[in-house]
Amino acid sequence: YEPYSLRDQFGLITLAIMIVGLVTILEWDGLFLDRLDFLTLVPLPLSVRRIFAAKIQALVLFLASITIAVGGAAAVFYPIIASTARRVNFLGLCRWILAHGLSVAAGCTFAFLLILGLRGLLSIILSARWCERISPYLQGTLIAAFLVSSISLVKVFQEIPAMIHTGNALIRYLPPVWFLGLYRVLLGYGDPVYVFLAHRALEGLACVAAISALTYLGSYRRHLKGAIEVAQPADSEPWAVIQLLRRFAAKVFLPRSRERASFNFVFDTLRGSHKHRLLFSAYTGVGAAVVLESLAALHTGPVIGRVAILLSVPLLLSFFVLSGMRIVFELPAEVDARWIFQLTENKTSAEMTSGVRKALAVAGFAPILTLAVPIWLLHLNIAQAAAAFLLDFFLALLMVEAMLTQYQKIPFTCTFHATQSRSIIVWALCWVLFTSYAFVLAKAEGWMLHHAVMFAVFLGLLIVGLAILRIRNREFQREGRPFVFAEEREPAVQTLDLNHCALHPDASLR
Repeated sequence: YEPYSLRDQFGLITLAIMIVGLVTILEWDGLFLDRLDFLTLVPLPLSVRRIFAAKIQALVLFLASITIAVGGAAAVFYPIIASTARRVNFLGLCRWILAHGLSVAAGCTFAFLLILGLRGLLSIILSARWCERISPYLQGTLIAAFLVSSISLVKVFQEIPAMIHTGNALIRYLPPVWFLGLYRVLLGYGDPVYVFLAHRALEGLACVAAISALTYLGSYRRHLKGAIEVAQPADSEPWAVIQLLRRFAAKVFLPRSRERASFNFVFDTLRGSHKHRLLFSAYTGVGAAVVLESLAALHTGPVIGRVAILLSVPLLLSFFVLSGMRIVFELPAEVDARWIFQLTENKTSAEMTSGVRKALAVAGFAPILTLAVPIWLLHLNIAQAAAAFLLDFFLALLMVEAMLTQYQKIPFTCTFHATQSRSIIVWALCWVLFTSYAFVLAKAEGWMLHHAVMFAVFLGLLIVGLAILRIRNREFQREGRPFVFAEEREPAVQTLDLNHCALHPDASLR
C-alpha cells in the first residue's frame, strides 16, 4: 500500500505544481502593474494603497481559483477512494482531505510565488526598456524549463518510494518531494525523512514569499514614481557599428526588398505576439526535453551508441524547432489587419517565400549546428565533424524545402481551423517522420562517417534531392497563384444565396 500511495500523492502534487507554474508563466505580463496601468489609474480618485490592495487581491483570487480548479476535486475524491484500502473513520477522512488540500495548496503557492519573485527581480534589476526586451525570452525559457522538468519527474515518479526510504540526496532539491513530506507529516507520519522534507517545504515557501513580497513592493514603487514624474524615455538608437553590420547583413543575406519584408515580418511577429511566442517555446521545450532524455544515455551506452546520440542532438532540436515554427505560421496574428496583404501582395512570389525560408534557416537550424560543432570536436576528429555538419546542414535544408512545398500563404495571416489536420493518419505520419529523421539518420550518419564512399553517395543524393525540390518550389511560386487567407471547408450543399440578392437588389448588379 505504501509505495502506491507515495506515488499517487507525489503525482498529484507534482501535477498541480506544474500546471500552476505554467499558467503563471502564461500570465507573466499580468502579474505586475505596468506603466500603462499606472498612467490609467493614478489620475483617478483612487488612493495608491487601494490600487495596490486591489492588485494583491486579484493575484490572490487568481491563485486560489487555479489551485481549486487543479486540486480541488482530487482533495476530496482521492482520500475517499484511497481510504477504502484502510479502516479510516470520519474524522480521519476529514484530516486526510485537509492534509491533501493544504499540501497541494502550499505547493501551488510555492510555484506561483517563485515565478512572481523571478518576474519582480527582473523588473528591479533591469530598466523598463531592457526588461521589456528580455522578458519574452525569459518567459520562453521558463516554459521550456517547466516542460523539461515535468518530463524528468516522470522517471522520479517510479523511483520515489526507494528515494524516500534510502534518503537519496536528490530529494533535497525537488520541491514536489518537499511538499510530499509535508503531506505525510500532516497525515501523522513521524519518519525523520518526512519531517526534514516538511521543514524544507516550509522554509522554501517562506523564502519565495519574502522575495516576491520585496520585489513586488520595489517594482510597484518604481513604476509609480516613473508614471507620476516623467514619461519613459524613448528607445535610443543602436550604435553606428551595429547599424553598419545590419545594413551589410541585409545587403548580403537579404538583397531583395520583398525578401527582407517577409523575413523581418516573421521575427517581428514571433517577438511581439504573446501566443505565438508561447507556442514556439512549448515546441522548443519539448525538443529540449527529448534531447536531455537522449543525453542521459551517454554514460551508459557503448562508444558507437554515444556517437549516434551526439549526432542525433541537432537533428532532434532542429526537427522540433522547424516543425514548431511551421505550425506557428498557421496561427493568425491579427485577422483584421491582413487586408494590407490582400491589397499589396495577393499572389505568390519567389522573393516572399525566400524570406520565409531564410527565417526558418536562421531560427531553425543555423544556431543549433553552430553550437553542435564544438561538442562534436570533443568526440570526433575535424574531418568527421565537418562531414557531420554537411550532412545535418543539407538535411535541414531539405526539411525546410519540404515544409514550403506548394506554400500559398503569408505566415500569420491565414485563418486556421484545427479540425482539418488532426487525423490519426497525420499524427502517425509525423511520428514516423520524426523517428526516421532524428534517430535512424543519426545512426546512419555514425556509420557513414567511417565509410567515405557511402558518405559521398548519400551527400550527393541529398544535394540532388534538394535541388529538385528547390526548383519545383521556385516554379510553383513564380506562377503567381493567389495567396490563401482563409482555410474554410467547402459546404456540403452549395447555395446561390438568392435570398441575399432579393433583400439587396444592388448586390446582384455588383
